[in-house]
Formats: sequence, C-alpha cells, structure tokens
Amino acid sequence: MTVTASHSATGPQEGSQSLPSVAPDEIEAGFAPYPRDSVFSTRLDDDLLIVDASTGRIHVLNSTAALVWECFDGDVTLDELAADLAEAFHTPLEAVRADTVEMTRELGRLGLLAGVSPPLPEGSPMAGLFEVGDEVNTFQVIASDGSDVQLPRPGGEGALLVNWSPFCGYCAKIGADLAGCRPALEERGIALVLLTVGKADDNDLTLAPHGLSDAAFYRREPDDSDAGAPRDPFGSLGTPVAYLLDSESRVREPLAYGSVEVLALARGTAGLPPVPLDEEAGSAGSGGGDESSGAPRKSLPTAGGVCGPAAGQTGKKPRQWAVTSAYAIGEFNVGIRADSLGTDDLLARAFGSYRLTDSTPAPDNFSVVLGENSGTGTKALSLLLAADTTVLRSRSPRRILRALSARLSALFEGDSEGLLRTTNVAVLVGDQAVLLPPMALYWMDYLQARLALLGVRLSDEPHALVDPDKCELVIPEPRIEIAPEVLAKLGKPSPSRTELPPLEPGRYPLGVWTFDEEPSRHSATPTRANAVAGVLPAVTGSPELLGELIAAVGRILEKTRAVPLQSTSKQELMRSIESRLLE
Repeated sequence: MTVTASHSATGPQEGSQSLPSVAPDEIEAGFAPYPRDSVFSTRLDDDLLIVDASTGRIHVLNSTAALVWECFDGDVTLDELAADLAEAFHTPLEAVRADTVEMTRELGRLGLLAGVSPPLPEGSPMAGLFEVGDEVNTFQVIASDGSDVQLPRPGGEGALLVNWSPFCGYCAKIGADLAGCRPALEERGIALVLLTVGKADDNDLTLAPHGLSDAAFYRREPDDSDAGAPRDPFGSLGTPVAYLLDSESRVREPLAYGSVEVLALARGTAGLPPVPLDEEAGSAGSGGGDESSGAPRKSLPTAGGVCGPAAGQTGKKPRQWAVTSAYAIGEFNVGIRADSLGTDDLLARAFGSYRLTDSTPAPDNFSVVLGENSGTGTKALSLLLAADTTVLRSRSPRRILRALSARLSALFEGDSEGLLRTTNVAVLVGDQAVLLPPMALYWMDYLQARLALLGVRLSDEPHALVDPDKCELVIPEPRIEIAPEVLAKLGKPSPSRTELPPLEPGRYPLGVWTFDEEPSRHSATPTRANAVAGVLPAVTGSPELLGELIAAVGRILEKTRAVPLQSTSKQELMRSIESRLLE
C-alpha cells in the first residue's frame, strides 16, 4: 500500500494569486480544481481513500469519483474534464458536465479543495457565531429580582456576556475568579452578565457564596410571541463561553470558549495578570524528574473546560472537590484533583516520590474519588476522571490507583516506539483482543457491568497500543510506581460478576478492530477503503507520518477483522456488540 499526495508537484500552491477564492456553490464549469496541500490519497482496490491531515476528516470515493479527483491538477477546467470524460464513456456532454460540477461543489463543501471556503455544517455549534465588530441585538431575559429586562443592557456600558449553567462543573470552578474580576471590570464600565438556565435556587448554590447572584439573568421560556425575535447569542454552544461587548453592544474580542479562555478574557479585560499555570515548579521528591537541574517545567495541557449544551437540562449539581495537588511526571506538572483531603493524603502516599510542593500550580488533569472509607475494604464506588470525563468506575480503590499510574506512565515519550497508538477501548473476548469504538469510553458506566456479565475484560490503559507487524495488543508495564505499602493496605479486589479484573501487562492477539458505522451505511463486510476509513480516526500520530500510519493500519487489517458497530446510543452500541462480536 502506498500513500501519495493527491496532487502534482507542479500545480499552483495554496495562497498564490492564481487560486480563485470562491464558495462551493459558486463553482462553475470554468473552475480548475486543485486539492489542498494537506490532503493525501491512496487507492484501495477500486476506491480512493482521501485524508485531510489538517482536520483529520476522511472520505472514500468510488471508482468513478476517484477518476475525476485524480484529474484535479489546477490547470484543467471542469469544462475540459467533462469533455474528456464524455468522449471516453460515450455519455452526453451536458449530463457529464452537470455531474462533474456538482461533485466538485460537494468536495469543496468538504473542505478538500484549495481556494474554496467550505461553510460550517448545518447545526454546528459554531455556526452563526458573532464575529468581532458584529452587533448583538437586544433580547428579553429575566433578572435575578424577577423583572423583565433586555440584554445587552442599554445605558452605554459594556458587558462580559457569559453562557452559564448551575449544573456545569467548569462554571462552578471559575465562579470565585470571576467574582474577583468583577470590581475591576465595573471600574472599566464592563458589567458581568451570566446568561443562565435553571431556577434561582440552583444558581444560588454556586453564585451566592461569591456574591454573584445578581449577575445571573435567566432565559425566558419561548412562546409564539418570540417568532422573529433576536436569537440567543450563544445558540447551541455549551458552557461556559463568553463574548466581550463594548458600549454599543458590538463584539470586541473573539468568542472565549471554555473555562480557561473565559477566565483569561475576564482577567485580561479587568487588567489582571493571567492565571500562572506554567510557572517553574517547586522542588519534588527523588522520583519526580528533573527539578534538581533547575530546568523549567510545563503544566500538562488539559481540556479548555466546556460542558455540552445539555448540561443546562440535567439538573445534576456539579461535584465539589477538596484540593488539586501537583505531581512531577516526566517534563510536566500534572494536577490530580481529590474529592476529599483523605483521598489527597492517600494519593500523596501512593505517589509520594512524584509529589510537588503544595504551592505548585497545576490544572485539573485527573480527578480521583475514593470516599472517606476507601482504605478500609468497603465497597464504596470509586472513580477516576481524565479532565471531566469519567474513565473508570470501580469498587476497588487499588484498581483506580493502578489505572491512574497507567495514565501517568503514558505521558512519557518513546515507550510506544514501533507501535500504533489508538484511542479505542481495548477489551479481551475469550483469548483475543478487540478494539471497541472510542465512544465506548464515555458510556463505560453503562457498558462495564454488562460486558463483565458476558465475560469481557477491560483494559484500563488510556490508549490501545498495537504491534502492526505481529497484530497484537500491547499492555505496557507502568513506569510510574505506586508505593507498595499503599497497595498492600488497599488489598486486591474481591471477585465480582459485574467487575472482572483488568488486562495485565503483556501481549494479546488482536482479533477484531471495530469502528462507528453510520446508520445509513449498514454493511457487515465493509470494503477495504471503508474499513481503513472507519478505524483511522482512532489512530493518533503526527500528520507528517500520515502515510506510515495508513500503511500500518492496512497491515493490521490484512490479519484481523474490521467490524462496524452501531453507536448512536449506549444501548445501541451494547446491542451491536452482542450481535456482531459475541454471538
């Protein structure tokens, strides 16, 4: 299998004056299409696999569309191409021209053509965003005192308009910091406005302690009188996100997306310094890394901090956390958040050689819930979270610590050399490894017990590592050690029908690699191109190595089965696993 750039080296380059600048629907027969520089293609049987390295999007063209694509060199116009195709296939020219133009427009909509600006997908949360300079029209809301008011508020003051939810943990996390910014914002004529959902009681739980209850403004229930009224400025965006508006209700800065950007916008507007997450750390224990050399350390990047739009309807209060402590892992400062001081103390004893001083700043990279009596052999449910995603639920605190050790170990570079790293969830069915779709991780609270009852064991590793030459799943030995005395005190978990032991370090023959299947494209036996296209999004790696990654995937799929699974819901995914993998 070979991977080549899908355009010739002599065609026009992106950004050159010879390239047109058009919208997809403006493409006509005189247009000379040319693939973007980031687009690569490879033939797989009769199909053509196209990968956009800049976006990660993957497309499969059938043999006819592939023939047209391979003629896109930036010189030949669609009119000329249609004439050649009509003559070669003895087809009416007008019909071929119309089909060729429409196909090219569709490829432009997919973002594959140089000089063509694709629109955002319909329904995208980013569609319809306000740009800098746009005016936000006033709309009706309810103030904290119950009165009807308009936002942005008239009167010549600006506003930091924040999309808020009382059920969003990221919002709760930055509440105190926003309250600290508020006096300086008001001195600069900027009102802090939290456009929120839920009831006043829900909001007061997180806002009242910081004196922010009066900053909350509530969305009105829509009715027939709202037809044609100004739209909600945040549309279907999650929380928290924010616009900074000037005194004329015009957007001053690009949308701040997530808790990190919202807080940075608030502090910057208030004239306060940025949150110091990347300062040089204090001293660590002997196993912590390279502090002794005086080399600056970096905070491990974490998600920007945004909940989906559905967070406003859950009614579930955000979890309260006790403390976040920093650990030196490789070149990073890693923040581990604990649900209680007792949990934080246990983590300090378990990973003591990596612990940094209490004053060392770090983001919330991982979170651990063990409960007050977690070390006494009780069956309380324990949790491990990566950012704000629960990645493991267990009755065994020992398993939580080992899974955390695996995730910390994965931060070291070079341990997976020669192996393919994927975001799939690895499981063991019988004596063969199976790679489940990445979405399974987010539904593990539903899937874990059901899979265990069927005899399926889970890997607690953050990634699935595959040897492409031997076609084996590799579970590495952890590099981050847990204090033996802590593990001994916790003890090994008791057997349970609903929680089987995780996969131990070693190698397991890979039997099946699954992928998400679009409901409209059901196929028990996908083509080679569709199989590679299905599994490739789960593969991680540098875009510069795209060709090597695709070749490695191809070698694996020559030795194992690619099975599409329905995953439109957690229930559908479970049914699909049972019917296609476990029969």
